[in-house]
Amino acid sequence: MVVAFLFGKGYITWDQIKQKFGKNEYQNVSFNTLLSYSNLYNGKFICTSGIHVKSSEFNVIKTNLGGNEFTNAVLVKYSPGKEYNFDSFISQGMAANVSVCGKFESLRGKEIGTLGVWNNQITIDTYKLLDTPKPFNLKN
Repeated sequence: MVVAFLFGKGYITWDQIKQKFGKNEYQNVSFNTLLSYSNLYNGKFICTSGIHVKSSEFNVIKTNLGGNEFTNAVLVKYSPGKEYNFDSFISQGMAANVSVCGKFESLRGKEIGTLGVWNNQITIDTYKLLDTPKPFNLKN
């Protein structure tokens, strides 16, 4: 009865209820599909693969190393308390193919990140390094 009241008044959402009771079901999505239809995956728990590119100024997953850090990129955040675990996989100035799962957010028309230029971000719950990290050079 209390949950029905809170839900009915808009104090909690189904996503919050699922998260509270461990009902996070991840959906596999290709990175290109995720970028093309980002509004359809907003607020969803997804798994995808891409190139994790990290510097002192940005931390993103991209489709390729062409373009700058904003082109075909999703800003990376880490689930609270897991920052150190994931940061140990790849250091600044490096890039590697990765597979990640987490909550995806698409905020078209709004700003995400310190620089405020990304439209999408993923808060990573699980992370798998698929190859050895290498130095990168983004091509503008």
